[in-house]
Amino acid sequence: MLEIATNSLLDPTSPGALWRVSKSGKKTLVTDALTAPGGVAVGKDGLAYVTNFSISAGGGQVLSVPLPR
Repeated sequence: MLEIATNSLLDPTSPGALWRVSKSGKKTLVTDALTAPGGVAVGKDGLAYVTNFSISAGGGQVLSVPLPR
């Protein structure tokens, strides 16, 4: 699960977060060091690929984030 802002979109300092959700619904924080993330894809290599700075024209990036097992 990807959150664009953990506190509120009205809080410009609110970080984005990536959560791992188990089949039972338990959430585990993977990272909350994201800035306006926009999308996520999970690879067969065990990494999540997250777009970061998605609202910054020309300043976006794709991060590879290891997922906990």
